[in-house]
Amino acid sequence: MDKPGVPGEQIVLRARENKDFDRKFEEDLESDWKYLSWWNNKVCFVDGCRNSDETCNVEFGKGHETHALLTQAIAPPTCSESAFIKSQQFTDEVIDFLDTIKKTLSLLRLFSFS
Repeated sequence: MDKPGVPGEQIVLRARENKDFDRKFEEDLESDWKYLSWWNNKVCFVDGCRNSDETCNVEFGKGHETHALLTQAIAPPTCSESAFIKSQQFTDEVIDFLDTIKKTLSLLRLFSFS
């Protein structure tokens, strides 16, 4: 019998849009968070997984499509127009964020980057 959960070749990320650019989220509701999943060839917003769940049955989100790049997945109406525009711009903040993700994933040996 298969155990529910995230397979070893898949990554699930809990993300929240910070529309007000707050340094700290004062309100932290589960409904504010969205879940993204990466496979070896695609990324998609997913359902069936919550931070409070004991097990995680990741499924493609209803009405969502898979994309080759995260910046393609962040298109409206899934995320706000400002989040989409921000994801298309390579500001210092975005580059620092991407660099941090690369370093973290490299340390965890989930991906290799060149």
